Amino acid sequence: MKTRNVISLLFVLLFAVSGFAQPKQKPSERIDAMKVAYLTKKLELTSDEAEKFWPVYNDYQDKRDALREELLKAKRKVKNGDPNTLTDADYEAYLQAEITYQQKDAELLKDFIGRVRKVLSKRKVALLLIAEDDFKKELLKRMSADKKPEPKKGQD
Repeated sequence: MKTRNVISLLFVLLFAVSGFAQPKQKPSERIDAMKVAYLTKKLELTSDEAEKFWPVYNDYQDKRDALREELLKAKRKVKNGDPNTLTDADYEAYLQAEITYQQKDAELLKDFIGRVRKVLSKRKVALLLIAEDDFKKELLKRMSADKKPEPKKGQD
């Protein structure tokens, strides 16, 4: 059983590392590969679990992305619009889009948890939600560290 876990982890890490070697890979694809490796490691997914889990997870993420895009359209109109020409109706449309997004996102999460419970233990489902938050924090930390300017020589 341990061997299967090690092989699964090595396969996922190999997939993630090979993704970094491709020079024309989109940043989002690199992040996705990092996320797959991170979640697989944190959840200690077996190959059987991974085979069943990732299609469910990817479907959930695709639905969330589409939902988020709907919200961003309404948000861009307000954010990038001329405040002198935007109407109360424009602002109301954005507010309603935000409320709808939050409601549908909660429904998606509820549906996803119900589906993923059929594939993973309750413990791993709970760890998944925590690991997703931890991954976001790690990613933000890395991005922040990458943006910090290096000190000039002689100014240490």
